[in-house]
Amino acid sequence: MLKSIYLRSLLSGNHVKMYKKNALNNVNACIIDLDGVIWKRKEVIPGAAEALERLRSAGLGILFVTNNSDMSRKRVCEKLHSFGVTAEIDEIFSSTHATAEYISEASQNTPARVMVLGSQGLSEEIINAGLQIVTKPEKAQYLVTGYDSELN
Repeated sequence: MLKSIYLRSLLSGNHVKMYKKNALNNVNACIIDLDGVIWKRKEVIPGAAEALERLRSAGLGILFVTNNSDMSRKRVCEKLHSFGVTAEIDEIFSSTHATAEYISEASQNTPARVMVLGSQGLSEEIINAGLQIVTKPEKAQYLVTGYDSELN
């Protein structure tokens, strides 16, 4: 059974001292938030890449999660790589991707018309899901909102 194992203990290098050697025996994968755990704004958290490599070396799967709607999964993957973190796009679960997939399934995989009030990353995921972005509300079947630093 997993008992309160935090990535921060791995980051600090104290994981051997803080937890029994067998603490990860029943763990198959780690679900890891990005903002504040792997990076803080534009800075990587020291030791994050090394900690993730230790988890991978131990045979654990990694799933990165974020509710940040500012970046597409492709951009998240690029940012992880820029910090020296090994990552594949399929290891990233984001609110933008989940939204696009939900609309795609709800519209029975037909190119639904979506009005986006949000960042470029959100729009990228909508397009990548085969959905059509529209700019006029009367043309939209769905309205998706997310963070947008340029929206007044």
